[in-house]
Amino acid sequence: MKILHVAPNAYPFTGGIEVLLRNLALYEKKRGENELLIAFPDRSHIFDSQFSIDGTRVIPMKVLLQKPVNPLLPKPVYRPSEIVEIFSNYRNLLLTEKPDVVHLHDYSEASLPVISVAKSLGIPLIQHLHILITSAFPDDLINNFKNLTNFIAVSHAAKDALDQAIGRESNAIVVPNGIPEVPDETLALSKDDSNIILCVGRCVPSKGFNRAFNILESLLKSGIECRLEFIGAGPTLSHLKVETTARSLDSRVSFHGLLDRDVVLQKIRTATVLLVPSESEEGFGLVVAEAGACKTPVVATKIGGLVETVEDGVNGYSRELNDEPGLIEAIAKIITNPQLAKELGEAGYLRFQRMYGIKEFAAKVDSLYQLALLKGTIR
Repeated sequence: MKILHVAPNAYPFTGGIEVLLRNLALYEKKRGENELLIAFPDRSHIFDSQFSIDGTRVIPMKVLLQKPVNPLLPKPVYRPSEIVEIFSNYRNLLLTEKPDVVHLHDYSEASLPVISVAKSLGIPLIQHLHILITSAFPDDLINNFKNLTNFIAVSHAAKDALDQAIGRESNAIVVPNGIPEVPDETLALSKDDSNIILCVGRCVPSKGFNRAFNILESLLKSGIECRLEFIGAGPTLSHLKVETTARSLDSRVSFHGLLDRDVVLQKIRTATVLLVPSESEEGFGLVVAEAGACKTPVVATKIGGLVETVEDGVNGYSRELNDEPGLIEAIAKIITNPQLAKELGEAGYLRFQRMYGIKEFAAKVDSLYQLALLKGTIR
C-alpha cells in the first residue's frame, strides 16, 4: 500500500510530527509492507526538487502563504492564476503517485488543497490531529473538517477539542503516538552528575521554555546544584539566549540547537529530569514518550494531552499551568532523591513499552488505512 503523508513543516527538521514520521518511515522500510511518501509545504522555496532521506522520498510542495515569512511584510495577495497553479500541482502529484491513502498531519497551507484534490479524485484521506484545535483555526478549515469522516487523534484531549470545534461528536479514533525502542547502548548511559534539567522541542511561545529560568534560579537559591539545557530551534531561541545572559546564567545554561535524533535520546537518557512547561496546544507530547523509553522522569504542566502522558507520581509529576512553585517542588524532589528518580524512570519505561511502541502504533494506523479503503471516497 502506498501512503502519502503530508507534514506541516519541513521534513525532517522541525518537531514531533516530523520525528514521528521519520520513525514510521524507518519502521515501514524495515517491515517492507507499506511505501511511504512525505510531502511538506516549502514556505521559503529553498528546495529545487524531491530528495530522499533514509530511503523515503520527500516532496517539497509550493504553497500559498497565509502570512508572510517575515512578519514585517504585508499579508500576501495572490492572483487567481497562482491559486489554480497550486491546486494543479497537488492534483498532478496525486495523479502521478497514485497513493492508496493520503494521511494529512495537523494543519498547514497544504491542508485545503490536499483535502479538495483528494476528495475530487476519490482518494481516501485521513486527518491526523496532533494539536488541539481552537477557535483560532481558519473557518474554511473547520468547515472542511465537518465534512471529513476519517480522523486520528493523538489523545482524548485532541479528540475533545475536535468535537467542540465541529459542534458534534466526531468518530475520531484515539491512537497515541509510538516510537521505537531506544538502543541498548543509550540505555546503558549513566545520568549526568550535574543534575541536568532538559527542555526539548521547538522554541516557540506555546512551549513555555521561558519559565525554566525562574525554576532554575529558585533551585539554585535553595542550594540545589543543577543545570538547564535546551535542545531545539525556533523563533524564540534568540530570546532565550538573551534571557540567559540577562540573568547571568551563562555558566548554568546550554543550548544545543538541532541534533541528530540518536544524540537527542542520549541527552534525554543522561538528564536527571525532562521539563515540559507547555502553555498551550500540546496534543500529546512525543518527547514524554521518548523520556519514558530513556527511563527519565518528567515534570510537566497539566494541559492538553500531557494530562494523559504524564501520570502524576508514576512516571513523573504533573502540575497546573500557573503552579510554578509546584513545578519547582517536583523537580527538587527528583533531583534530591536519586532512588525516587530511578523508580519514576523505570515506571515511565514500563508505560512506554505498554502504550507507546512503534509496532503497536503502526498496526493501529494500518487498520485505519484498511477501514478508509473499505469506506471509499470521503464525501
